[in-house]
Amino acid sequence: MLQNDRDNLELDKLQVEIRRSMAETRKLTAEERKLRQETFWYPIAVLSCR
Repeated sequence: MLQNDRDNLELDKLQVEIRRSMAETRKLTAEERKLRQETFWYPIAVLSCR
């Protein structure tokens, strides 16, 4: 019984870490998308201000 509880706690910890990693991946992907758009539009914005 005690070993089973330990195993379940370990699995719960792993699931939490997986969720945290997935959230971080989504955050980094959104940041990358934002930077790509800014990189694309920046030269156009600079040229239009001249």
